[in-house]
Amino acid sequence: MDSLRNFQPSGVTRNPGPLSRHSEEEAEQGPCDHFRDSPVQGEEMTLQEECAEGDRQEEELRQKYSPWPAGNVLLEKCRQRLHPHCARPEIAYRFAALDTHRPLASSCANGMVFFSRSLLEHLNFDQVCYFGAHEIAHTELRHYATRMRRRSDLQQSVPAAAGTALRMRLDQAAVVAVRHQEEFEADHQAAVWLGFELAQCALGALAELCARRSPETLTMPSHPSFPQRLTRVLSGPPELLTYCYELLNG
Repeated sequence: MDSLRNFQPSGVTRNPGPLSRHSEEEAEQGPCDHFRDSPVQGEEMTLQEECAEGDRQEEELRQKYSPWPAGNVLLEKCRQRLHPHCARPEIAYRFAALDTHRPLASSCANGMVFFSRSLLEHLNFDQVCYFGAHEIAHTELRHYATRMRRRSDLQQSVPAAAGTALRMRLDQAAVVAVRHQEEFEADHQAAVWLGFELAQCALGALAELCARRSPETLTMPSHPSFPQRLTRVLSGPPELLTYCYELLNG
């Protein structure tokens, strides 16, 4: 579990984003990678490990929230619309709705994608499809499986002596930078699939919904701010090392 849970480095700000897996905890304590049972740090997960972790994530959310079957017909239409963009034959994508007022969308590494009742009731179908595409993109790009390797690569590329205050700040900034990069990449990939105009509209609608229904999600350090996301969805994801330094100097 990352030390950033209890320490927010200077230069790394708390930024808004939609509620996702572990967000209620992260909103108070900072982003956490939840790799207690993962492979050695710095390595990518195998497909078997990735799917096993996805099963754990799915079970955790099913225990936390009740199902909302009324949303499943719409979600099946959304899944069918997005199916042509799914390029991992080993992953069977499934969509389901959860009964919570929080604007939640969460992808599990096994292909399960959850949407909250709030998201389905307050966004239109095209906007829901955009966030479905965003969640699928996380799995298509193997974000959870590669997170520790990407963070390790980033940490090794930053010159700072072990045990120093600078090393601590850089290591903790790397945690945030990788998480933000995943969001930028998923936003952009979903826009490539469904259109950049829809991406901007959907992100704007979600920003308004979060502010209205769940303002605590607007202080989550695990996601970049909505203005950043709206800019990056058009320009494309930043270079990871450059973005890490931007966080430190911002």
